[in-house]
Amino acid sequence: MQYFEPNFVDEALVLLDRYGPRARVLAGGTLLGFEARSDGADISAIVNVKRIPALREINSDGRVLTIGALATAHELARDERINRDAPLIAQAAGSLGARQLRTVATIGGNLCSGHHAADLSVALLAADAVCLLSDIATGPERMSVDGFVRLDRSARGQRLLTAVEIPIRRAGYAYVKMQTRRAFELALVCVAVSVDVAGGNVREARVAVGGAARTPLRARRTEAALRAAPATDATARGAGERAAREDANPEDDVHASAAYRRNLVEVLTQRALRAAFESAPR
Repeated sequence: MQYFEPNFVDEALVLLDRYGPRARVLAGGTLLGFEARSDGADISAIVNVKRIPALREINSDGRVLTIGALATAHELARDERINRDAPLIAQAAGSLGARQLRTVATIGGNLCSGHHAADLSVALLAADAVCLLSDIATGPERMSVDGFVRLDRSARGQRLLTAVEIPIRRAGYAYVKMQTRRAFELALVCVAVSVDVAGGNVREARVAVGGAARTPLRARRTEAALRAAPATDATARGAGERAAREDANPEDDVHASAAYRRNLVEVLTQRALRAAFESAPR
């Protein structure tokens, strides 16, 4: 196994192209270590991108917040610009595991993990974020987070995730989840909500759910039903029922049954919407 520490994005892209699907990017390393030590690991090169300063930048122009892929959960939870312009991301980052994990886990690694309940992936879905990617063959590319999380590793090819862009909106938001051991495990189910309220009615809603399908998902049917509905407790209850019945598609696994996950989707969606309605600017 070869190990590299490129100093520039282009250098990292050359290495990813050279080693192809047997190359792995090292960012936070919270999941890569387990993969590298597994019996079936087929890895010939580790490309450590931590020395590339461009991947750590956080910038806001008042319309769009851009977060480099190497920003850690600890930085996301504490950064003043993110708390001001994308509080949903800050809240999700602050809920991620123990402090030791938050200091190394990165937003890019969370997105690339492919885990169906990855905290930051779910929050980014509700924030309507866009992935900024780079490939040595095709150059820069933009892709919605919704599209990116549904790609498996082979479909992503040798693209390098360099940053995410989040549109800055005045909205009510909430991030809630259910897990058994906060410091060590990902959520069984998590829900991120962002709502625009005008005149007491929902103008636009974005509802994202993790742990309810094979990948994080946008609850599109629930979002459509929320549009123009009154921002009330009854609306939140109905939306929770719809999300569980029409949007969620959980499976049984060693952690929880599909029925239990579906029930969590209903309860947590209701809870998140109530909190978002309360915090929404009027």
